[in-house]
Amino acid sequence: MSVRILWTIAQLTRLDGSLLTGMVVFLPLYVNGMELWNSLSLSVPVLFTTMAGFVLNDIHDSERDAINHPRRPIPSGAISKTVAMVIYFALLFLTLLAIKKYVTDKQIFIYLLFAVLMINYNFIVERFAYLKNIYVALTTVVPVCIVFQQEVVEWMIWLFPAAIFFFVLGREMLMDSIDLEGDGITLVKIIGSRIAEVISFSIQFFGSFSLFFIADNAIQAILATLITIVTLGNMVAWKSKGARTVIIRIMKLQFLFGTGFLIT
Repeated sequence: MSVRILWTIAQLTRLDGSLLTGMVVFLPLYVNGMELWNSLSLSVPVLFTTMAGFVLNDIHDSERDAINHPRRPIPSGAISKTVAMVIYFALLFLTLLAIKKYVTDKQIFIYLLFAVLMINYNFIVERFAYLKNIYVALTTVVPVCIVFQQEVVEWMIWLFPAAIFFFVLGREMLMDSIDLEGDGITLVKIIGSRIAEVISFSIQFFGSFSLFFIADNAIQAILATLITIVTLGNMVAWKSKGARTVIIRIMKLQFLFGTGFLIT
């Protein structure tokens, strides 16, 4: 398999975002004392689910992406819809196989919930586009709840999933403000891009600042400070339209820093 094909598959499955989601489960479990194999076993279904969800989204949004993201694998012609469908069903099979093999009856509901939320994303976008941002934010919180279900972290940091929710909600609204032309009747279109941007950064700042209330050691306090400072920096830099794509990528790194609260 050539490097070009592997790169195309990596783009199609959003491998960076998928690995990040898997790490949200793996790192806290492993660092807090769970054996390496068990930590991997519980994070692999999340990885495959996320990859499958991204592939299905690209298949569904291929026409819209021709306007908003023409360089993505399907609209650019790097891969056909048929091949993408084969990859999707293969990943879906691996997801269900991993859940059956590694997940206990006590844990299975939340894994299946995550799979259902990921797979039904396109239905929500098509029928209820104005709910898309909230739907994505809620879906993103589920892997964090998987960690909580394993009881390897204290439930006293219940505010952390809320912080993640607000941060992701803000990021998704900002992404929609970039993709206004090709999107349906999204929340950003309803309230206007300028108002949406103000709300987005406000709730991101609220989510970032709330981390100070659950920080109980120096490392967590430093992480909260860094995340908050970067959020403020993003807010200022957003005025430059050319920097917005980079800012969205930076927000993904902030999300990774946020997982530090589950491992410190």
